[in-house]
Amino acid sequence: MVFIQPHYWRSQYLGQKKDITVNSNCDKVELMVNGVSKGILSPDQSNFHCVTFNNILIEKGIISALATKNGKQVKTEIVMAGEPAKIILSGSQYKIVADRGSVVIITADIVDSQGTHVYGANNSIKWTLSGPATLAGPSVYESDINKIQEMEGVWYMDMPVSNVIRSTGKPGKIHISVSASGLTSGALDIEAEETVNDNSIINESVLVDDSRIAVAKILLNVKRLDELPGEIKITGDEINMGPSEKTGYSTMIREYIVKNNSSADTASIEFRTLNNLLAVQLANSNGHLSAVDYNFNVDHYNNCRLISGYINNTKLPPFFKEGLKKFYSEAIISRGVEKNAGEEMNWLNWIPSGGIVVIVQGDKTNPGLKGVVFAKSTRLEDIISTVYPHL
Repeated sequence: MVFIQPHYWRSQYLGQKKDITVNSNCDKVELMVNGVSKGILSPDQSNFHCVTFNNILIEKGIISALATKNGKQVKTEIVMAGEPAKIILSGSQYKIVADRGSVVIITADIVDSQGTHVYGANNSIKWTLSGPATLAGPSVYESDINKIQEMEGVWYMDMPVSNVIRSTGKPGKIHISVSASGLTSGALDIEAEETVNDNSIINESVLVDDSRIAVAKILLNVKRLDELPGEIKITGDEINMGPSEKTGYSTMIREYIVKNNSSADTASIEFRTLNNLLAVQLANSNGHLSAVDYNFNVDHYNNCRLISGYINNTKLPPFFKEGLKKFYSEAIISRGVEKNAGEEMNWLNWIPSGGIVVIVQGDKTNPGLKGVVFAKSTRLEDIISTVYPHL
């Protein structure tokens, strides 16, 4: 066997030199980048069958390893993925018996427009199910990738991930879809076939749901307020805009939204975030956007606008308001994080009114920003002395 540790073969490392590690139980391993040899090393017990090729330039394309043992060769390769484009689903089976003991493991992955797995993709994803089955796991997965020094266990880091569906005992088609912001959703159908119970030996009645108590399971809080502002309406139409570039799609989807939603605030940060997100998705899907995917992103936009409207009504400093709206736009619209607008409003109530916005200067800080005080240190004493130099 031969295995290339894939961490550095990603687009964010293009142009950098990295050490590539390969595991193998073969006598020798040759590493190649786009068909060009980068050297031959010999794994053995002294290096725990783990060899490292130093200072390999990360290029767009394919990295491969050719290993040889006793005259036989085995090869593995990694294709560098492009930008995340769509979700694909696979199931442990596609036909089940319609009884309560039938389960299917559904695996979701994020791939680029060519179907290549995107290493490190950690989008928030939402599972939707219809038909005679139930989800055993949560309907929303949010990555724990940014949890640091947490005591609790890890739920989900990056793709691929799995969920389990269970038959309700009734026959019919089970439809599963998984959605994420800015990505083409994945869908899968499973057929639950009716079965005839063999009661020739033991006569057993069919289970019914009356008086049954649901099994306790982990549920993420994804409740929303009952009514969201419909600044942008959902649609039942498929969107097909033909071939173009991202800039062209940006203009076309903007015109489409404005034409059908005259009240949309095109100058808001939420609209700009949504417009850019949909333009990227259209570019990754050759101009096609399903009604399901469009509505999924619009729903997050409307939820974000509800929170933004509440931020506008606070007495917080204008610059701080803009920072909050940028934060929520990135989290809710760009990353698809589920937020309960009511809970966020309650949290915002705890922020004191008025105040002074302080920015600790860094290499990329814009010194021309108005309405803020600049500090050179994160130490509370230094910040206080900057804001109140007379103390």
